[in-house]
Order: sequence, then structure tokens, then C-alpha cells
Amino acid sequence: MLSFQSQLSLLPYNTFHVDVQAKYFVEITSKEELLELFSSDLFQKEKKLILGGGANILLTQDIDGLVIKVGIKGIQKLNPTDINIAVPLAEKDVLIRVWAGEVRTDFVQYANTQGRAGIENLIAIPGQVGTAPVSNIGAYGMEAGHRVARVEGYDLTTLQPKIFSKEACAFTYRNSIFKTQLRNQFLITHVIWKLEHFDEQYAFTTQYPDIQEALKADVSPLSLLRMSTIIAEIRAKKLPDWHSIGTAGSFFANPSISIQHFETLKKQYPSLPSYPFSEQLVKIPAAWLIQQAGLKGYSNGKAGTSPQHALVVINDGGTAQDILEVVGHIQQTVNEQFGVVLEPEVVYV
Repeated sequence: MLSFQSQLSLLPYNTFHVDVQAKYFVEITSKEELLELFSSDLFQKEKKLILGGGANILLTQDIDGLVIKVGIKGIQKLNPTDINIAVPLAEKDVLIRVWAGEVRTDFVQYANTQGRAGIENLIAIPGQVGTAPVSNIGAYGMEAGHRVARVEGYDLTTLQPKIFSKEACAFTYRNSIFKTQLRNQFLITHVIWKLEHFDEQYAFTTQYPDIQEALKADVSPLSLLRMSTIIAEIRAKKLPDWHSIGTAGSFFANPSISIQHFETLKKQYPSLPSYPFSEQLVKIPAAWLIQQAGLKGYSNGKAGTSPQHALVVINDGGTAQDILEVVGHIQQTVNEQFGVVLEPEVVYV
């Protein structure tokens, strides 16, 4: 039975700990409740905001409408014959269907214990499975889009079920069709992942310096669980605990600049790191730019950047406006010094 609430504070429902109110709020914990929601008067007449774990959004104002939190959980291993999926499957591949309300870290841990490889580097990223495809979450060389086989849900205009193939999701760096054209127009119910059975031939993604350092310190055989433990420990050292201080993790996407622009900057800043992105573009770390600009640990009193990691914007009891002032100051300073425009990964609502 659905339970609608009115004038509810969303502070517990977003990792930035911004205290705004929802005109109406409902949490869906079963498929039956979801279908009941579609026939409700509030759903028919109110504007809608789909909310997962609240981990990659900045709530900038009260929500004048209905906030729908998707909380349905469940994990199911599929046989290839269970589903018609337009993704080639190798002998080692395993299809797993996950309800949108599952916590991402819980799913990674499940995969590790079941010997299913391909998402171990995505451990300890706050949020739910249903929002993983939206921003194409990623960390340490892995992205959700690498392993998502398809996305299932409902078109909120027609209320009909709809399936998106991997290609139809239009995954790009920290982006997808669900974050752009279909934002708040499609409710994700399931994500189907194509993982692979772990064996000795599995190639871990270990090229990042932090991972290399950890591996040098402990040369024991690498397993899925150990790899996730390494990643979680690295993240714990760099990122504040969102339970105690407001944050959405990495706030800005790493920018891509022209090769000519990069070469000009490299002459002035020889230590500037870079990663190949395309034949015309080079990706550079936003964190390096922010730190080089002297803004690691910057604060305006109630919001700022973390002293642990320059890319992390934090909120210590402030408002969305306090956070936006910090973000604007970072963007202006970095652009003036480097000629680079930083774009948020975080979605403004």
C-alpha cells in the first residue's frame, strides 16, 4: 500500500545533506506499488522527480511536485535463454538482472562473492544500481557502461514498459540518454549486467598509480575481493564519509582539451598529467587543475573543497547556494588560470 507524505524534508535522501522540502514524497518498494503509483491522482497531476540514492544530485530548491524514490531490491542470475538480449555472449559471460533499488556497493560485494568479475573497481561509490547507468558512473578505469547489457523500466508519459539496449543508452563519459533527453521521463526498474566468470586469466584493471602502490605493498594473489578492498581503502583515504559530511563525491568531470591547448599548458606546467581520449583530444584531471589553482581545502565557511581531495566539494551545514558559490569560484579560477571550463558531473535539480 502506497504511503504518500507531504512537505517532507529531503535532507536524509541526498548525500549533499541539503535541506529542501518535497511537496509530495513516496517510496516504491514493490512492483505492485509501482503499478499502484501510476494510477494515483498525485502521479497524474504533479510534476515528478525520480530519486535513487541521492548521490549525484544537488537539490537547489524545494521540489514543487512528487518525488518518487525507487527502493525495489532484488538480484537474479539469468540464463541466456531467459532473455532476448542483443549483446554477444562469450562462454565466460554471466547475465545478472538487478532491481534499481539495490545499493551499488552491495551489488559489487555480491558479484565478488559469486565470482563475477567486471565491476570490482566500482566499490564504495554511493548510490543505487538504478542510477548507475544515468551518469555512467565510473572509477579507476571501469565504467558502468562497460558492463551494462540493457536497461528496463517505464516511459512516464505512456506508462508502458520499455527496454534500452546498451547502444540505445548512448553511454559517454559520465553521461547517458537517461541524464539528457530522458531525464525524469523514464523510470528505471532493472539494470541487466554482463559480467564474466572469474578465473586466473581475468585481466584486472590496475593501471592507476594508487592501485600500483597498494599492490607493491602486498604481493599476495589478486582476487576480486582483494581488488575491491584496495579500491575501497583508497577511496576512504581520499573521500570524506558522506554519512557525516555532505558530499556527492567527485563534483566535476575530467575535462578534455585539444592537443594544441594541452601542449601549451604542458610547457607552462610540466607536471600536468594526461590521458589519451581521442585523436584530437586529451583528458586532464580536474583535481590537478583545482589543486594547482590553490583551491584544495578551500572554504567559504559552510561549503568548500575537501582537504583530502580537491575534486570533492563538501557541505558542512550549508545551503545549495553556499555550494554553488564554491563551485562558481572554482570554475572561474580554473578557467582564468588554465583556460579550461570545468563541467559538473553532479545534476542540478
